[in-house]
Amino acid sequence: MIAKLKGGKRQLAVLIVIGLAASGVVGFTLGSRIYTEAMQEFRALERTLAERSAELETRNQELVNLQIADKVNRLTQENLRGKVSELQTALVKLEGEVYLYKNLVEDDEAEVGLNLESLTLYRTLEENAYSYRIVVRRKAALSQTVDASLSLSIEGRLAGIPHSLPFNEADTSLKEDSMAIRFKYFKVLQGTFVLPEHFVPETVVLSLYEPRTTGSLVIRELPWRASDF
Repeated sequence: MIAKLKGGKRQLAVLIVIGLAASGVVGFTLGSRIYTEAMQEFRALERTLAERSAELETRNQELVNLQIADKVNRLTQENLRGKVSELQTALVKLEGEVYLYKNLVEDDEAEVGLNLESLTLYRTLEENAYSYRIVVRRKAALSQTVDASLSLSIEGRLAGIPHSLPFNEADTSLKEDSMAIRFKYFKVLQGTFVLPEHFVPETVVLSLYEPRTTGSLVIRELPWRASDF
């Protein structure tokens, strides 16, 4: 009887060991499968992340390239607009000068002798600086070259006090207070006036004459009017 009990216990222990071993094998197998599937999903996520990161980098580079291209394009457009504006301004000036020269040459009704045809003033980018254009002409029976002298003064107020600015002080490129000129039909004189600080110009007085020619003096007083190019 005792031998039978001992044999039954031994069989039970073997069965328990076999059951535990089987459970371990099953658990290991399931765990391995779950781990393998998890690693596969993780690697798939890693690949997806790498692909998305590369795509994001590509899109960022495309965006940077587009931004640079847009900036260059805008700068180019601004430069083109500036060039077009400059050319249009130059064209207007040239058309005006051609019209002026044509009228000077073809005008048969002008009085004989010297004449101060016009004074044009333009603002410049520099403070208190103005470019000027003075046109003088002479009509005579004979088309001969003439020597003349041009003087100019700018009348106004300096700090509220009446002040007269001579030609060579307004245009510092001149050494004398008058300009000696030689021409046949007409002459265009150009330069720059630089006004003193706090000086408010009001009128420009011009005088033109032929030395040693009686009665040739011509004087014109013109209001100060400066326009943009």
